[in-house]
Amino acid sequence: MTGCVYNDCIVWPRAVQTILAINRCGHSIPPRNYWYGFSAVLPEDVRNHGKCSDRCWGDVAARDNGTTPVFNQIPCLNDRYVRFYPSQPTDIGKTITIFGIDTNGQTIRSERSDGTFQDGVVLTLAIPFVQTTFLVRRIDRVLKDQTNGPVHGYQFDGATLYNLADYAANETNPDYRQSRIEGGCHGATRPGCCPSQITALVKLAFVPAQFDDDIIGIDNIDALAMMVQAINQSDNYDAEEFRKQQLLAIAELNCELRERLPLDSTPVDVQFFGTARLSRQRIGRLI
Repeated sequence: MTGCVYNDCIVWPRAVQTILAINRCGHSIPPRNYWYGFSAVLPEDVRNHGKCSDRCWGDVAARDNGTTPVFNQIPCLNDRYVRFYPSQPTDIGKTITIFGIDTNGQTIRSERSDGTFQDGVVLTLAIPFVQTTFLVRRIDRVLKDQTNGPVHGYQFDGATLYNLADYAANETNPDYRQSRIEGGCHGATRPGCCPSQITALVKLAFVPAQFDDDIIGIDNIDALAMMVQAINQSDNYDAEEFRKQQLLAIAELNCELRERLPLDSTPVDVQFFGTARLSRQRIGRLI
């Protein structure tokens, strides 16, 4: 999948469980976390060492940056109001609670009806939107009622709206994986080096479908049917039959994967030097 980079970070959708490999402009970006990291030694990374042209660069890494409840965090020391727009009128009256830091650098707290205080502030959805009455510096956590439609969040600086988050109807505690892109930006001295998009090979997480328009991670009906049979065998304490049906489901998915990404189709990358063309070697042409 391909995602956009905001403030040198990319926030992966909730369907992403693990980032396996990252690519930018035809060369790899080594994934890192808080515990370890590996330096890339692939030829394409050597060629791009220290370069910045056509929005491609070398010496870049993607470091795991924990989790976040929004895909575009409020910029540091650029405090803004927070707005939420419901997409369905039936969601009027439902609430979203945000936790974080206010413009004074203090933990956001609000007063309950009985005079006691709680962390966070409760926003009640309204048409066209609901907005905080104070500036917010950072959002650390969000709790949302289940709604009938998606809810769109924005930052507002008094003049301009900026993206903040998009929550699906069945999301109640949004928490997304985040990667920080390191080494790709060099400020005003090298404009154009800042990445705008990142492509990655990811492992998907299980997201239960609750509405008719929810995305189904596996749309192979035969594989789903085999796995349902496997679960039935497991409920009957028949481990051998469960294993057989499970392997059949996996084999069906592997066949579908081979049809979409055949192993016998090998892409060729040729770096030309001067007049060194394939036709001169009598092995065809590169179109």
